Parts: sequence; C-alpha cells; structure tokens
Amino acid sequence: LQNQADASSPHPADTQAAAFQLPKMPLVVHEARDRLLARSTVAYSTEVAKNERNWLLTADMRWLPQDRVRAYPKILFKGVELGKEAELPIALFRTRDRPKYVRRERGEFVEAPKPWPRLSWVALSGESVEAQGRVFLKSKSGDEYLAKQDAVMPVPRAFTPWGARVGEQDKTGKAPPGRATWIEASVRGGWLIAFEGTKPVYATLISAGLGGTPTSGKSALETASTPTGRFLISGKFATATMAAPNEFIHTEVPWTQNFSGPHALHAAYWHNDWGDLKSGGCVNVSPIDGRWLFQFTEPELPQGWHGVRWLPKLGPATTFIVHE
Repeated sequence: LQNQADASSPHPADTQAAAFQLPKMPLVVHEARDRLLARSTVAYSTEVAKNERNWLLTADMRWLPQDRVRAYPKILFKGVELGKEAELPIALFRTRDRPKYVRRERGEFVEAPKPWPRLSWVALSGESVEAQGRVFLKSKSGDEYLAKQDAVMPVPRAFTPWGARVGEQDKTGKAPPGRATWIEASVRGGWLIAFEGTKPVYATLISAGLGGTPTSGKSALETASTPTGRFLISGKFATATMAAPNEFIHTEVPWTQNFSGPHALHAAYWHNDWGDLKSGGCVNVSPIDGRWLFQFTEPELPQGWHGVRWLPKLGPATTFIVHE
C-alpha cells in the first residue's frame, strides 16, 4: 500500500472516539517511527473495523487508518526461464509498445497492425536484415520482425567469472563448489541473466538506479547510481524495510539480496517500469522475478528462516557482476 497523506494529520473520526489499544508488546516489535510520510509504502496483515473506521495492522504491529492509503496494482511481469520457455537470443520490450514489422516481396519493411506490447518478449531466430537505415531482427516463430533499436536483448559475456566459456562444457576445473551460480546485469541495458555454471537459465528486465552508473568522486547513494563491479550475494532476507532520503519508507520489501553495502537486488512492488532506470541505486526486479532469483541464488535460506548472512566457511555465494 502507498500512503496518500501524512498519517499523523487529523481525521474527523479521530476526534469522535478514543483510540483503541493493542495488547502490550516488547518495544523491539515496533520500528523507530510513529508516522509515515506521503508516498511511503506499508505492508499489513489484518484489517479491522473500529470506531466507524477501518484500520490496518502493519508489519511492525502498529495501526494505520485504511482511508490514508491506496493499494498498489498487482504486478504480473516475469522474465523467461531459458531452456524451458526459450533460448537466447531473445528480445524484450521496455518503456512503451514497439512496432512490429513484416517484410514485403520487394524487401521493404512495413509496420504490422498490432505492435509488440510493452514488457512482452519474443524469441529470435538469429537472422538480421539491414534495410531502410535500420537493422531488423526476425522472430523465431514466424515472419515477424522488430527493429533492433526498439529491443532489449540480454547478451551474456563470453566467459564465466572463473574463465570457462559461456554456453560450452566447462573444462577449466575451476568452477566454484555447488551449483556454480552467478548473475550478470546491465544497468543501462536494463537486463539480467542468471547462470548455473556455463548455462544461462533465466533472463529478465531490471530497473537500476536513476543515476545510472557511479560518477567519479561521488558516492553511489548521492547520485542514486548502481555500483558496478564483481560482488557476492552477502545476505538474503525474505523481507526488509528500506529507508530512502527524506524519511520515505518502503516496508517489507520482498526477496532482498545484499551485494554492495546498502545496495541490494530486490523485488519492487511499487512500480512496473521494468527495463528503465528507476531506483535509488538498488537493482529492482518484479516480485515474481525476485522470488525466482531468491530461490536460485546461494547461500540458500534455511527452511523457516527470515534471513541469512553469508560466511565463506558455510559454503559458496552467488557471484553478481554488474556493468554499464
């Protein structure tokens, strides 16, 4: 839910009846705040009617008037399970619908009646044609084309973090123990690929920091940029509360995976702008993608646990490579 107004401001019903009381609970149950600024987000578990008003029991056991919030639309976007739904190359479409093209007998390309919908994807045949000053890519399923400039195409790096060639049998003998999981993400490209060994297994759109990649001499937090480099997944939490500048709060952020200081790979329920720069510096993915990635990465979260921190002695951690 998104808070529409400062929860500390008055409401007519507030003056007509005394506030009802919760049972006494340890202070550590509550987070260190008694109000939410407008545009903050809040999760709740229970709804009750009291004093002619509906109230929501928030994740940290406080009551919030329901008339001060609105529900976010459900986000259904998800990426592509490679090897099950498709194989690379694929194209995904961000920002807006993109024209779909067909090729006439003389070779020219014209727009088809229906476009490629925003946040959809298509498997590619690998065939490309240069015409009319652009490059057109043919879909795998038929005689439909897209303009290369309109697409997000996740293209993996040539080698794994330990030097094996991607897409081929690993003969290096240097793969890390376990499933040898790693993830590659492009900040401005707006995409992510997850790998198991040399095999890409998942591809999707991301939303990285509004500031793109870091600026020399300035912190990534200052510029809302996403750190680039090679990292390890150092902590995993089923949910986490995130505080943005000016006391804006995102409550119960699901499937949070730390990789560089306060920066994390996590699901975002408050927007649906996948592929575009959007976040305060973290790598946002859709809730469905966040859950898939959380279950895929190492270390694994033990059954019944809320979070886990990685220690080298406890086993491998997924490598996360972030680049422009």
